[in-house]
Parts: sequence; structure tokens; C-alpha cells
Amino acid sequence: MLHSGKRMEKRTRRLAGIVTVFAICMVMVSVLVAGFADNVRYGVITDTVVGLSVRSGPGTSYSRLGLIYDGTTVTIIGEKKASDGATWYAIDYNGGTGYVISTYVRIISSGLDDKEFEAYLKEQGFPESYWDGLKMLHAMYPEWVFKADHTGFDWDYAVDQESVIGKSLVQSTSKSSWKSTDPKAYNWDTGVWTVYDSGGWVAASREIVAYYMDPRNFLSQNSIFQFLLQSYDGNVQNVAGVERLVDGTFLDATVTDTDGKKIYYPQVIFDAGKKVGVNPYVLAAMIVQEQGVKGQSDSISGKAPGFEGYFNYYNIGAVAGGGNTAVKNGLIYAKGGSSGNGTSYGRPWDSRVKAITGGAQFYANGYVTAGQNTLYLKRFNVQGDNPFTHQYMTSVWGASSEGLSLAGGYSEELRQAPLVFSIPVYEDMPSTPCAAPTGDGSPDNRLSTLKVGNYTLTPGFNNDTANYSVVVPYSASSVTITATPKNSKAKVSGAGTVQLKVGSNTVKITVTAENGSQRTFTLTIAREADKGDFSINPKYKVSGANYVSGITVGTKVSDFVKNLNITGGYAQVKNASGSVNQDSAVVGTGDTVTIYYNNGTQYAKWTVLIYGDANGDGKIDNSDRVKIRNHVLGTSSLSGAMAVAADVNKDGQVNNTDRVKVRNHVLGTSLISQ
Repeated sequence: MLHSGKRMEKRTRRLAGIVTVFAICMVMVSVLVAGFADNVRYGVITDTVVGLSVRSGPGTSYSRLGLIYDGTTVTIIGEKKASDGATWYAIDYNGGTGYVISTYVRIISSGLDDKEFEAYLKEQGFPESYWDGLKMLHAMYPEWVFKADHTGFDWDYAVDQESVIGKSLVQSTSKSSWKSTDPKAYNWDTGVWTVYDSGGWVAASREIVAYYMDPRNFLSQNSIFQFLLQSYDGNVQNVAGVERLVDGTFLDATVTDTDGKKIYYPQVIFDAGKKVGVNPYVLAAMIVQEQGVKGQSDSISGKAPGFEGYFNYYNIGAVAGGGNTAVKNGLIYAKGGSSGNGTSYGRPWDSRVKAITGGAQFYANGYVTAGQNTLYLKRFNVQGDNPFTHQYMTSVWGASSEGLSLAGGYSEELRQAPLVFSIPVYEDMPSTPCAAPTGDGSPDNRLSTLKVGNYTLTPGFNNDTANYSVVVPYSASSVTITATPKNSKAKVSGAGTVQLKVGSNTVKITVTAENGSQRTFTLTIAREADKGDFSINPKYKVSGANYVSGITVGTKVSDFVKNLNITGGYAQVKNASGSVNQDSAVVGTGDTVTIYYNNGTQYAKWTVLIYGDANGDGKIDNSDRVKIRNHVLGTSSLSGAMAVAADVNKDGQVNNTDRVKVRNHVLGTSLISQ
């Protein structure tokens, strides 16, 4: 959020998060099936109030499998009569079959095979993985308009940006698989998550960020409203819609303002939206999200010490800092800033009407007219010149939660209007929607010990190191691998007695934590051949990841092989494309050297690593500097051996420091140590 020219990140409040958790934990029923078979029908759950039971058979005497809620789209695969004569539909449910009573299911009878609409989706550039959800919505509401918002961002890149620690938060009471276990966010020794905002908000896991960022998870009757364009439209927006949306919340009331006049919240919110050109339903959903269903925060009580008679309904500027709570900083803004002289957006907000209207103007100017014109873009800003910044909230489910609230303002009558939805599309998205992680309990998937008999691991065991090599003699036809989890509730697979062939043997040890998260260790066990007088004593360094380094820049293949000091065997060097290098060729990053016993059995295979040689030509020059620069800028990426070679200072990351070291090497002012 922007305030006085500075970026301010908005955190949502705890109560709103609790409401959201309830909403997003609704069991989703799959409708994303391939094609539309003749014997399959589709329906929407309606008028349940508290949810509809899914049972194991047709009738209330059968066990309940779970609940589904209004707006959920279901795939109907059959129907049966219960003992009382009532009709029950068999539906796809969590990969199996469940039964729901037909009374609360509205059948979608037409529009699913609309070829003209399918051609429109193709013209818009929606991937086919979007089609089934959009076809279903089109069948229900044929006047709705769906526009593809092509972000231009690679999917994994976008998710990585929103997964930066502190940028996306969940409540500490969330499932452990929803919480990040990055060392910056989680103390592996104490099992405690770092709190990033008052109310117990902690860093979200990449998996839950991907779930909420994936638009395909929200192409259903109510969830779709997070993509609704937010401009004011008097043809479909009215006070009655605001009343529907705020029903049962503190906004469903008439209250006395500071001037002694009675005000009706729905009317005030509608008037504010009309005045600033923003959908008033969006404003109402935002207020409920920020202040909670009961509205008991001091941000709007008008009774906070030192801020009596001041209000901040949208929590603008409400970020903890400077020794103040988030609420206090929000009220400082409402009062006119630290100087008390701020008059923008109708401040000081010394009445409820001024706070609601002024905050709406702030939102209109700072977000809607700036291109963040959907709830999704307000949360995940994947447009404009400064993407992934200026985001109104850090709650990972903020857009989803507000979207569901917003949907409540639209009656079936209003939904017949040509509402316009702008839905993001990313490059290289997964073929299927990203699933929400479900695991809970301890995330500890570490080992306390990892041993291969009495043989030596290279490098020494460390939970942060995934790859190890072990050399055993020809006499060892098998080894016993011992892997002990740190947490007693974690499970280990792959350990025990393993039979070995002569040469390289790969064994994967997987630790599965209580919450389902996994960590895999790869052991490369080299069983020596009946080698007679074989020996190898390279002058170079060989790492546990099977990289061979310490090679002088410009070394020829013949000299490289000679310096391996092999007795009773031989070596073959190939370039990155797999062709055998001539003796006169220069070895470069990405080349591989395979060492054999004289009988032709492979002893080991290593990858050449020359620090600073980021393009694999065996030299360090300006082309390597450009490769590193482009990687840092994100215009292209380095991977594998090239990425390791680009990490010139060996600090575990490729950045401008490495680029400068390559430049200095090229200039001759400071050579890179191999």
C-alpha cells in the first residue's frame, strides 16, 4: 500500500483469517474431468445455509463423509432412491463416490458443449486446463464475460516471488504444511515458527501460495468473484446488494455517527462506492475482511486512547512499526499522520462516514485506477511496472476470502447481468491445478544419523546436504544403511541391507515427516571391481555432488587425465553434449570424466567444474560475465554445473558479487581461485 510516497504492506487481521480458514477448508468436489460424457450431469449446491452432508450411501442412515457448501459445483454420476423415496445423487467426491440429497442440487442442463464459447476461450488464450471450469460457469450464467489476463510471467517465477519470506502469511494455527519451513521462518531446533505480524501470522509455504495463486482453483460459482472487475456499475449494484453481503455482520446496522446523526452502513458504503467509482460490494467485503464479522477492533471503536473519535475502516497504514501496534499506526494515519496535518482523502477521519468514504477514495486512487482492479491483483500484483509489490494484504487467502464475501452481494437476479471477470494466465503453468497441501503435525523430516556400514560418507553427513558418495571394496557385495529420523513420528524408506553391483549404485533414502513433507538423500555407492593394482589419486578436488574442481583454466584434456593419476585403469572425457573430447581440447564446466578399471567396469563419473566458466567453454571471459548478469536480472537462468560455476565466491547464490569477480578476472586485477 502506498502512504506518503512509501510502500506499506497491509496485513489482514486475525478474525478475518479465521473466517477465511472456514471458507477455504470447504471440501472441493472435482469437476475438472476430461470431456463431458453423455451419462454425466453437473449441478450446483444451493440453499443449504449450513452446508450439505455428503454420505457414503443414499440416505441419512449412511455415514457422513463431509460437507459441501452453496456454490460448489458437483459432477453427478448417477442417482438412487432412499428407503423413504427421496432421490439422492451419486457424485464424484475426493476421488471416490459420495451421495447428496437432490433437493439442494440445481442441475445445469445446457451450455457445456457450446462450441462457439469454446472457440472464444481459445481466442482469449485460456489454456485448456481452464476450460472445464469456465464452461460450467458459462452454462450457469451465459451473459458473463471472461477475459484472459496474460501476465507474461513464468508460473514458477511468479510463485517464487510471492513466496519470499514475509510476503505471504498464514495464521500460526494453520496446518503445518501451509507454513514455511525455510530457516528464516522456522526454527528447526525448537519447532517454532517466526511471527511476522500481530495475531500470530507466519510465513506461508510455497505449496499453499501456489494453490491460492492458481486461478484454476477458483473457477466456481462464488470463488470466481475475486476476478470481478471492480468498477462501479449502477445497473447491477445497489443498496440491497450491500445488505445481502453484510447480513449477519456488524455492518448490518444503523449507528450514531460523531455528529449525532444516524447512519445506515449499507447506504453509506453504497454512496462511497458510487462517489469514487468502485464497486460498493468490494468495499463492504474489504471492511468485513479487515474488521471481522463483529467489528470489535479499536480501529473503528472511536474509543482508542488518544484517538477518540477517529476511525479507519480499511486499516490503511495499519502496519506495526516504530514501536507502535498496527492499530495505532492506522489511527495515526486516520488522524492526519504524525503531524496531524494530513488532509488527503478527506482526513482527518473524525466521523464514520468520512472514514468509509475517504478510505474508499484511497483504494480507488491507489489500486483500482492503478491497474490492480480485481481482488486477485490487489493481493497478487502481477501487472504494471512494479510487480509483486504494492500489495494490499499479506494474508495468502485474502483474495479468496474477499471474493467469497463479494459473491454474497450478488443475488441470482443480479448474476444474470453481463459481469466481466479478468482472470490471470501465466506462462508454463502445470497441466493441472495446484492442490492445497493437507498434511499436519511435525514438519521435521531430518535424520539424526545416516551411515553406510562402517564406510565413510563424502561429504560428512549434514541434513542440508542431499548427495553423498561412498566407496566400498570389491569384497563388499552388500552394505547395511542406517538412517535414524530426528522425530519419532517421521518415517524412513530406502534404508536397510542393499545388494551392490560392481561400479556405481544409487540408493535414495526418503524421510517423510508427520505432516507428509519429504526430504530425500541420495547415496552413490561405488563398489570397486576386482581391481588388482587399480588406484587413483587425482590432484583435483572431488565433491560429494560428484563435481571435480581445482582445475587450472585452459587445461587440456590430455593434461587433465594425466593429473588424475590413474593406475590400472583409464579415463574418458566428454563434453556437455556427450561427444568425446580430443586430447588437445580444453576442459570446461559441464564436461564429464568417466573413470574405468582396465576390465571396462566403471569406477566413477564426475562433472568438471571451473569457477567463473559459466558457459562451459573452458575460458573465463566477458561472455561468462554476461551469463551471470542475465541470470541475476532474471532474463535467462543458469542451472546445474553452470550455476555452481557461476557462484564464484562459493556463498551458495549467484549475484552481482560473482559478476564483479569475473570482470576483475578478465581485467587481470584479481584472478579467480579454483
